[in-house]
Amino acid sequence: MTARNADIGSTPPSEEHPAKKEKLNINKKLNNLFIRSR
Repeated sequence: MTARNADIGSTPPSEEHPAKKEKLNINKKLNNLFIRSR
């Protein structure tokens, strides 16, 4: 249990969040391109 908790702690949500934000930004840019191309 302690090892699992340590693994979860080594990858904090704060590290995952920027990646998710980047994906959202990329999706927004792609959506804008699709809207413009119409």
